[in-house]
Amino acid sequence: MRIPASPLAALMSAMSIAVVAHAATPVAATPIAARFNADPSPHWFPAAKGFYLYATDDASNSGKYWDSVTWRLYTSPDMKTWRDAGVPLAVTVFKWARPDAKAWAPEAAYRNGKYYFYAPVGGDKIGVAVSDRPDGGF
Repeated sequence: MRIPASPLAALMSAMSIAVVAHAATPVAATPIAARFNADPSPHWFPAAKGFYLYATDDASNSGKYWDSVTWRLYTSPDMKTWRDAGVPLAVTVFKWARPDAKAWAPEAAYRNGKYYFYAPVGGDKIGVAVSDRPDGGF
């Protein structure tokens, strides 16, 4: 092991070791997801008093290509324990979507008492679904 030439270098070396050691330590009491998901969109909604993580779902994926047709939602009251809240929205909710349209990276927002789910559909359109709750009813 090489000894650092200055106190600053020693401190930086010690910090990098601490960061690496800390990164290997699990933080959540339960994993956020027990399945493959992509494109996470995390949110804290004060009106709902919780954390909401929207993602592109892999449940309907064939395994040959990213061809999912739904999004997935995970919720947490404290960012330590997570619950799979299921599918808040599917591509089929948009009547204008092509029959072969796929679900892509979602986004969500809260404004004036409503929750807005921005849903990229088919790689070339974005649908907006509205609900009174962040967990569905879009």
